[in-house]
Amino acid sequence: FKNFIKVYINDVIIYNNKPKDYIYYLNAFFNLFDKIRFILNLKKTFFKYKSIKLFNFNINGKGILVIKD
Repeated sequence: FKNFIKVYINDVIIYNNKPKDYIYYLNAFFNLFDKIRFILNLKKTFFKYKSIKLFNFNINGKGILVIKD
């Protein structure tokens, strides 16, 4: 999981540039959460962002960049 998932406190980011691989990784993630009976809050769940801002970071397909104030 460490090659395609990053965890930040209570946020999980699953990333990949290839849609087929992304679906595979999502399935692996959901299977793991189902196995350990972990429940996701669907109101706080988002899919297919090309980039996101999380804390002081911009995360996209090219990497993780610090957002300067």
